[in-house]
Amino acid sequence: MGPASTSEGVASLQARLRGMWKGKSFNPMIADDDASVLHSAIQDGLSIITNDKRVYKNIERLGYSSERY
Repeated sequence: MGPASTSEGVASLQARLRGMWKGKSFNPMIADDDASVLHSAIQDGLSIITNDKRVYKNIERLGYSSERY
């Protein structure tokens, strides 16, 4: 188990992603559960391994390490 994510950390990741696309018609989102897992991994310096293309792209947009399987 990694460190617990915080609601502030989750909200921060979601706000950063929304801020990248402010004023544009495209509005990517990262779900609370996905943002929680990402926040926990960030605290440990780990990458995320996922087969969810949407989550993978959003993690990359945020500048974090992600791998697909």
